[in-house]
Amino acid sequence: MLGGSRITDVIDAGSDYDIYIYQNSKIPVTKREEIANKFADKMEINNQFWETGDEWITRDSNTSVDIMYRSFQGMEDMLDWVVIKQKGCMGYTTCFWHNLITGKMLYDKNGKGKKLQEKYNKEYSDKLKINIIKKNYPVLRKKHFIILPANKKSYQKEGLCKYKS
Repeated sequence: MLGGSRITDVIDAGSDYDIYIYQNSKIPVTKREEIANKFADKMEINNQFWETGDEWITRDSNTSVDIMYRSFQGMEDMLDWVVIKQKGCMGYTTCFWHNLITGKMLYDKNGKGKKLQEKYNKEYSDKLKINIIKKNYPVLRKKHFIILPANKKSYQKEGLCKYKS
């Protein structure tokens, strides 16, 4: 799936490629590194900071490529927590949801991606908005807490989003 600025009208010279690979089983790191080596000399493979991902800068055009690897089941568990149960998480509650329903499907072998998009293509409810505010307001206004820069990619951390996967 292609996401980010490449699917909008705000593409510029600095736009990277945000590619999301939804999978049933993990692609071996050695295979991912082999693929990256075909296109890039500068790369970081198997970055685990937010979620499993590979980043590289293409050799030909000096364009950044950011690939995130997600499991279908993990995404469904997360979206059930947020969209169906209407629960908020600490920061970035809706970014994965938005990414899934607005992303451009490039390849969908068994139709699982399309089914997820259809299942979670729902209205952003007032109940969810309230639950997000309730979850985040104490940290933003009442507690001493280090807030990570808003322009970073996000992933739920232990205790920040308590859905079960």
